[in-house]
Amino acid sequence: QEYVQNNKVTIPYVMNSVTRSHKDGSTAFVFVNVGTKPYKGSFEIPANILNRKKKTAIFAMSESGDKTKIATPTENGKIELEIAPSEVKFFIVK
Repeated sequence: QEYVQNNKVTIPYVMNSVTRSHKDGSTAFVFVNVGTKPYKGSFEIPANILNRKKKTAIFAMSESGDKTKIATPTENGKIELEIAPSEVKFFIVK
């Protein structure tokens, strides 16, 4: 979301993107903190992405491409995250 007020463009300091893979059905969630302050919050994985019959695996991917399995989401699919200024967080839901 962004808006213009008095010719000044204001954007949120945490921006995000969601991408779906057609090859393996995984979904990537990317968050970038473009602000100067740390961000602490959460995001929710939509119910149509969570597979309730078998456990959904959620990984955090580092800059080098290493994947680390993170805790399973809460019942409503909520994942807690902290992002430092200029940091990128990359999650894969499979």
